[in-house]
Amino acid sequence: MNYLDAKQMGVVQFVNENKGMLQHVVGALFPGVEEAKLQGLGEEKRLWNEYKQGHRKGIKWAQWLMFAGDPEENLKCISQEVGQARGVCGEVWGSNDIAYKCRTCENDPTCAICVTCFEAGNHVNHDYSMIHTGGGCCDCGDVTAWKETGFCSNHRGPGQAPPLPPKLVSTFKPVMDALLVEWANRLRAAAEISDKRVKNWSDQLAEERVAMQTSLAFVELLLNFCNCSESLLNFIGSLMASEKIGLLDVLLKSECFLQTKVRNMLHELLFKLMGDPNFKYQFSKVFIRHYPHFILDSLKEEIEPSRRGRSRDSLTLSSFSVQIFTVPTLTPQLVVDLRLLDMLLEVLKDVLLSWAGDDGRLLVCI
Repeated sequence: MNYLDAKQMGVVQFVNENKGMLQHVVGALFPGVEEAKLQGLGEEKRLWNEYKQGHRKGIKWAQWLMFAGDPEENLKCISQEVGQARGVCGEVWGSNDIAYKCRTCENDPTCAICVTCFEAGNHVNHDYSMIHTGGGCCDCGDVTAWKETGFCSNHRGPGQAPPLPPKLVSTFKPVMDALLVEWANRLRAAAEISDKRVKNWSDQLAEERVAMQTSLAFVELLLNFCNCSESLLNFIGSLMASEKIGLLDVLLKSECFLQTKVRNMLHELLFKLMGDPNFKYQFSKVFIRHYPHFILDSLKEEIEPSRRGRSRDSLTLSSFSVQIFTVPTLTPQLVVDLRLLDMLLEVLKDVLLSWAGDDGRLLVCI
């Protein structure tokens, strides 16, 4: 059989007959370092467009492998079979969007819900107020953030979505695992050569370009899946949290060379996934390991003018600290399981030492 003549179904057939080749096939679907290096040889715009389209074509072929058939038809079937009901809202806000706080329903003072969820809930005689957001996401349905009595009629908490059909899981999971491994490997390759500075696209090395564009294509795919159904969202969350793949760890290491667009989309994806308490806990474990680095690197930005604007760790810090360190149902568990309080005290000690002069006194700028 000539597999290439059969196009997407030919690749599906090849992988079915050669399951041990899956990781190699998935890697071959996407442009790599050599293609990225060609962008420096002239015709920058045309080559960049071709490179970007190469990743999107790879995503389309990978979806045929996931579903063993037409992905659009299969996604429609999933929506019909498992439904589109959402246990957790997770709407992601930009700067200066409108939201509501309800002190009667919140589990901590950082929680808020979107206008739609507020209007679909019962907050009569509650202590609530309207706010302008600075980012974050709607907490309606999130049992770690919002009281169940305050959930709206559309979001009744996680665990409501049925599991994916076993037949779909048998094809979807191996391909998605292979995609996540490929993503993690490309990020690691870039992290090894990155100097941890924010740079323009034209200044990036080939490995950084590969990782950035791969991240854009993969995050677009995952957001599409998460928006399709909560069953897919929960399943993807469990795969991304796998310690064996180590994707969350390398993502936090690699954000410094991701462009703002990719970074914002990645944060949107993580916000959506954190509606699942299990994913939030696994993400929190990784975030805590990186927290001392985030703090100290942000501090260096403040005291070393030459570093200002070069690191984006402070954005990650502000985006997710509030999702982890203020949650009454999560933070005590992290204190016990991961010695969170010990880590925070150690970071505080390091910060104070970094502010100390040669005489041991704290340096204070007035």
